[in-house]
Amino acid sequence: MYKVRITKSLRNIALMMLPLCLLLLQGGKAAAQVQYNMSKLSPMLRKAVMSHSRTLAPSHLAPLTPHLSPLTSHPRVCAFVLLDGSDAEEVLSAHGCRSLASYGALHIADIPLRQLGRLSNNRHVMRIEAREPNTLLLDTTLLMNDILPLHQGTNLPQAFTGQGVVVGVEDIGFDLTHPNFRSVDLSELRIRRFWDHLSEDTIDSQMYVGAEYTTPDDILAYAHSRDGLAQYHGTHTLGIAAGTGFGTPYRGVAFESDICLVSNTVSADTAFINPDDEYKYTSATDMLGFKYILDYAESQGKPCVVSFSEGSHQDFEGTDQLMYAFLDSLVGPGRIIVASAGNEGHYSTYLHKPSGTERLNTYIANGPNNAYFSMRADKHFDLAVRFYIDKENPYEHLLHSADVYAEADSLVEDTLLIGEDTYIVKMAGYPSCYNPEEMAFEVFIQVAQRNFGYSVPVEVEVVGEEADVEIFRVAGKFKYKDRQAYDEGPGEASHSIYSPGSAPAVVCVGATSYRQGYTDINGKYWKRDWGSGGVKAQYSSVGPTFDHRTKPDVVANGTNVISSSSSFYYEAHTNPAGHYVYTGMSEYDGRQYPWRNESGTSMSTPAVAGTIALWLQAKPDLTPQEVREVMEHTCRPIDDVSERPNNLWGYGEIDAYRGLLYILGYSGIEAISQEQPRGVRFELNGDAQLTICLDKSAEKPLQLTIYQSSGQVVAHHILPSGSDRYTVSLAQLPHAVYALQLDSQEPTFKGSTLIRR
Repeated sequence: MYKVRITKSLRNIALMMLPLCLLLLQGGKAAAQVQYNMSKLSPMLRKAVMSHSRTLAPSHLAPLTPHLSPLTSHPRVCAFVLLDGSDAEEVLSAHGCRSLASYGALHIADIPLRQLGRLSNNRHVMRIEAREPNTLLLDTTLLMNDILPLHQGTNLPQAFTGQGVVVGVEDIGFDLTHPNFRSVDLSELRIRRFWDHLSEDTIDSQMYVGAEYTTPDDILAYAHSRDGLAQYHGTHTLGIAAGTGFGTPYRGVAFESDICLVSNTVSADTAFINPDDEYKYTSATDMLGFKYILDYAESQGKPCVVSFSEGSHQDFEGTDQLMYAFLDSLVGPGRIIVASAGNEGHYSTYLHKPSGTERLNTYIANGPNNAYFSMRADKHFDLAVRFYIDKENPYEHLLHSADVYAEADSLVEDTLLIGEDTYIVKMAGYPSCYNPEEMAFEVFIQVAQRNFGYSVPVEVEVVGEEADVEIFRVAGKFKYKDRQAYDEGPGEASHSIYSPGSAPAVVCVGATSYRQGYTDINGKYWKRDWGSGGVKAQYSSVGPTFDHRTKPDVVANGTNVISSSSSFYYEAHTNPAGHYVYTGMSEYDGRQYPWRNESGTSMSTPAVAGTIALWLQAKPDLTPQEVREVMEHTCRPIDDVSERPNNLWGYGEIDAYRGLLYILGYSGIEAISQEQPRGVRFELNGDAQLTICLDKSAEKPLQLTIYQSSGQVVAHHILPSGSDRYTVSLAQLPHAVYALQLDSQEPTFKGSTLIRR
């Protein structure tokens, strides 16, 4: 016999009791003022309201504080606020809020948590939105790999190294002292600005959270982001985008660019945050980081690309709609934002029960203690949740979507005592933010112990022939009943793109795979096979987005990539068993600096950002739409999928060199190769003497032809066989960019490059 206890949500009771409490406090005056307009609040803010309702003073009794102190003891939240066009300063200040950034009627605002009730009830406020911090898009449990040269066998044109461009990276775990971020000759630090959201050096700080560091001395003295002993991710991604390589083969893409950094927070950073400040660190705060980087570049008169290797699941609640709008305001000519697609492409993430089909079921399991999925439906349905404590006679708990909508707060929360285990089952409903005529639901199932769904299998089944229902995985894995593999399940791998990569304004990056393993610092080879030969990496998330747009936009190598790692993280984690991920060590100024291998769309994203930096050097006013146009015409298709872009790999794998040829107008010259020669280096000195260095002596004569962008030949030279080094004078040519075409009967020496005279 099953012991079953069902308890309805306490939310309804709290909402019912709140007016009575206020009547007692205020003699019945204006009790309705404390009610929150939940329909205007995103899920995180609704959660914040309810979790703090017992400790916060009633909103209509809270003192107004238009002149805010950075040391206020009352919890505050950073959120997007959309107004109806009214005087924003008047509306916000009347509720103790201040605008931190704005785009028309859309604001990023600092809001006292106790004022959310009044603010949500203000008739001029249309929407208040924020979500929790993101997670890193680096699959650290499985993806520990080696390097494929970052340029995919295509050397970057000498004339384009990112000089004059700002590369911004918003991430965590920065080692600011790593020599990879100095100039090639080590004479200067290339990190021009650094804002650490978690910094405790906040005396006289003008930043919303943390502090900024604006001089090389201050940056180097700070040494690492506050989370630098626990995290290393940003040191690795920055090295891919903009590292010099410091004498190793692991040079980044835009290695002469200026660098601007923001160390934000992710879900793993909660230990560094004062609980009173929990809601200051949201998706809105991340957007302030993007704005900080782009504004710095604008102040220097330079174009900028921002790389972001973090993200969160999409939803139907509208959690990201105001963020999407704010991102639209940030990008433009010379202002590009690039974000990761995610690492869920190898999971079954999507199930669909069309109308006319009676039922659809899946088992669901998770290493942690919960499962979580989103649903979309055009008509009401039933959701059966079955617990197989008895494999032949499971306990079934039935949820009716119509009952969820009938609840005052559209939430049903049940507690089930099944055998010796207590399960919590929650189902919340709301109109889809993409189509108000459709219903959306969130389903959360939790048990006390870990390994949810393994010792006691859990099945969910959608029932209702007339309803068209989709299920989108958030946490947990869809499984067949009798299979144990974590990546096997019913449905398909789709709809797994993370936000903000899902935003229309953002260039979304997936990953490809080449190398299948790596050699660690002790000479041991580790096989980590996610594919080879430039295929789409199995883990790389795929589209479409929840509103049916095609994503990702592009892919790049993200598997088995070696880049710089944090020396501070290395010192704090001395367990030799964990050091197999390191592939080398460099010494600078008496300190040891490690190099580390990783994989994920976290790695492919900065590679694309660095490539766009090269393109911005060629065309500083390049827009996001023009970036996609370049990709459309120059990316390499990954397989035989006929339609481009598609939801597997967008336009294809990015090609820095072909993109430059297209931007500079050289792609129309039929005699120009679309690839650079593989065994050749071109060097141009200050006297306009061009040196051509071959990896081996030429067995056949070479032909060197020099073109203007118009396609006109301005010089032609025959280079005799028998040498590995040739010198040609370009002194007679005007200052400009030229295309050099090298032709030979030896295939490795054939190709083109660009030279700035």
